Amino acid sequence: MGADERNDGFTRPYKVLVSGSIVKNYKIISKIGRGGMGEVYLAEDTDLNRMTALKFLLPHICQDESCRSRFKREAQASARLDHSNIATIFEVDEYDGRPFFAMQYIEGLPLNEYFKDDKISFDELIDISCRICEGLYSAHKSGIIHRDIKPSNIIIDKNGHPKIFDFGLAAIQGTEKLTEPGSVLGTIGYMSPEQLQLRKVDHRTDLFSLGVLMYEIITGRSPFKGDNRAAVMNSIINDNPEPLSRYKNGVPEGLEQIVFKLLQKDPGLRYQGANEVISDLKLLQVMKDRSLSGLKTVKIRRPGIFGRPLTGYILSLIIVVLIALPLISPSLWDSIFGSLGIYGVPSKKHLAVLPFAGLEKEESVSTLNDGLLEILTAKLSQMEAFHGKLQVIPASEIRQNNINSARQARQAFGATLAVTGSMHTINDSIQLIVNLIDARRERQLRSAAIKYPEEKISALQDSTLFELARMLEIQLRPEEKSFLSEGGTESPEAYYYYLEGMGRMKEIGDPEKLDSVIILFNQAIRTDNDFALAYCWLGKAYWNKYRFVKDSAWLESAENNVRRAIELNPDISKPHVILGEIYNEFRETDKAITEFENALNIDSTDNSAYKGLAQAHELKNDIHAAESIYKKAVKTKPYYPEAYFDLAWFYISRARMRDAEMTTQKIIDLKPEGFTDWNNIGALYFYMGKYQKAQETWEHSLIIKPNYGAYSNLGALYFTKSQFEKAARMYEEALRLNDSDYRVWMNLAGLYQRLGSDAEADSVAYMKAIQMAEAQKRVNPKDPEILSHLAEAYSVMNMHNKAIEHIEKALSLSPSNVNYYVSAGLVYELADMRADAIQWVKKALENGVPTQRIENIPEFDSLRTEPEIEKYFTAAENEDK
Repeated sequence: MGADERNDGFTRPYKVLVSGSIVKNYKIISKIGRGGMGEVYLAEDTDLNRMTALKFLLPHICQDESCRSRFKREAQASARLDHSNIATIFEVDEYDGRPFFAMQYIEGLPLNEYFKDDKISFDELIDISCRICEGLYSAHKSGIIHRDIKPSNIIIDKNGHPKIFDFGLAAIQGTEKLTEPGSVLGTIGYMSPEQLQLRKVDHRTDLFSLGVLMYEIITGRSPFKGDNRAAVMNSIINDNPEPLSRYKNGVPEGLEQIVFKLLQKDPGLRYQGANEVISDLKLLQVMKDRSLSGLKTVKIRRPGIFGRPLTGYILSLIIVVLIALPLISPSLWDSIFGSLGIYGVPSKKHLAVLPFAGLEKEESVSTLNDGLLEILTAKLSQMEAFHGKLQVIPASEIRQNNINSARQARQAFGATLAVTGSMHTINDSIQLIVNLIDARRERQLRSAAIKYPEEKISALQDSTLFELARMLEIQLRPEEKSFLSEGGTESPEAYYYYLEGMGRMKEIGDPEKLDSVIILFNQAIRTDNDFALAYCWLGKAYWNKYRFVKDSAWLESAENNVRRAIELNPDISKPHVILGEIYNEFRETDKAITEFENALNIDSTDNSAYKGLAQAHELKNDIHAAESIYKKAVKTKPYYPEAYFDLAWFYISRARMRDAEMTTQKIIDLKPEGFTDWNNIGALYFYMGKYQKAQETWEHSLIIKPNYGAYSNLGALYFTKSQFEKAARMYEEALRLNDSDYRVWMNLAGLYQRLGSDAEADSVAYMKAIQMAEAQKRVNPKDPEILSHLAEAYSVMNMHNKAIEHIEKALSLSPSNVNYYVSAGLVYELADMRADAIQWVKKALENGVPTQRIENIPEFDSLRTEPEIEKYFTAAENEDK
């Protein structure tokens, strides 16, 4: 090996650059720095006669051709950034097989050295922070995240202006990363919690790093401490920083709020963009001698506006308010105190329990976190029976909509509160951090740390539940605490199995993964033979197994385990609900009614029990009793939209459109704030034939947040109105957000067919829809909606025998649902069975289906001329006149 070559233990030798070395048109002057990914040289650009900095990747970072190609693409994208606070990249190239980029050379000091003196000019810090944010905002708008914001990557030039370096190593959103899968790009002390936990990151990770950087400059120390890397990581994920005022006097009022909002663990609670930080920093500059009432407090403080006493006007207002107390509603109290900067737990407690985080990456730890989420959500839901203003979003809805932040829960469901947290092991203990978040203002209201030895983990559930009740300002009576603790175990080993089993309940619809759920609950029972809840959920898992394989042995096991749960503890409602669902499936309606009524005697607010009971009466064709039960569910939980939706769909299925519209208005009167509720309201209007209202409702859903449900529904609406180009755009947007819903593919296939596209294209779309729907049918083979959709798809594909088989089964399961009458008419019309088609379309019109709905289905164009059908259209036209 020559004197000018080096290996350093890497896979191939490389040339050492020394003063005077020539790299293309650059003459090396000296080496000026080295970091974790590269080394930097000061060089003279001999073509342009200017000083330039050359940054080479370390030899082991990017040895293969594909990596070097990715590096070049990413660096070139960063080179397109053009902002006065970002160091310019001039060129991207390779030398001796080593990727490098040439960038602007800045004479100056790294940020931490610039502010190393004790006498910090806060005005200057605010100004520099604004400029850094301006640079970040420019990059983030271009889709580029830095991921390694730290003092050494920010140089203050001779004019006191910051320049952000190393965007050339940034990861570009939506592309492959330079780093290997599972590795982390960044510097540990400045990483966000989501970056450390290898979760998906976005531009908000840079804002967290900026918060760390600002905290360090103000206090002279890191906000997160530890003797080693693991300890620092643990601190970032779980610890709250000390107040700035503990280490530094004279911090301007409001600056601490900005820093602490940047340092929020949950990205949804941070600033959502660097532009928001700029706004608050500039407001701070203008009002630095006054209270910053426009800034949101993110740390827990005593009541008052940023700690100031309530005097003068405010005190007078409070006195007046207190005198008027009997006249003021709880929601008005929320508004009044909010206007004063005093925020507590809102009176309307619409709660989302979000997925818990964990420091450890093992699958078992993640599963335990998921299990705790399931259990806490279920137990908090039981508290609805005692506290009418509490409404808990089901864990299944949180999972299906991929909700991970308070902001997302607010947008999707109108949540006013969210529970976040983390669970991990420390030595031989389990530590759980739980936080209560105000989802409307995106601020933390309460936080608690709960720690138990591993041998007492079974007590963790109840302790956490009771602590959450305290945070929610719900006082639990002794009998309520006893009710919430029913069916548990004192065995830590059994509880571990149960917790992991609950964590895998999300896999209960996957036949290949269901066995692992069954094994875990069986292990729990073997460890504690009196563990009622483990028997309950084992029965549920066996029931799903039966539905997949149709082996009566699994059905027997399901019934036996659920009954054993009831024997061990008759005061748990869930086993009765599961047993009722089994009886409903086999049309043993009297037994089903008994079980659902038993469940409601235990928990009078269980909506799943009301729904099952109503369905049992529908199966008996006792429509009056079913309606009474749906109404009772609404009366029991008057603030719960789901009960109203169930009642509205009951009316629509019987073409009682006026009743459906009145019920829908009651949902609107609840002032729902989540896009999912508005999507469902739009669907109700659509099936009522009120297309304009449906369109307005779905457009409102999109204003809350762009979502595939609203786009898909608007596509269906435009399709119905023969506005096919608009429909195509809506479906494209829907598929861009979610391509796994068979209904979107089915709608898209119908659109292709209507537009006269390539026959192969619509066939592929239909087959994709059929494949997805069949997968769902395997999970729930007696869902009449899935069956009717499959019937329509098989009809279009000329698979008429299958189509007839599916529609007949849907009608047998739901014989009075008018929507399936329409589907049956379509299936028989496409099968050239005109007499049967006439029978079902006639039955649909006789039972209240609007003529407009039939008119909007082109396949019925010929059928509408039949005298038996035409008379309904003639009558409708005469009514309009």
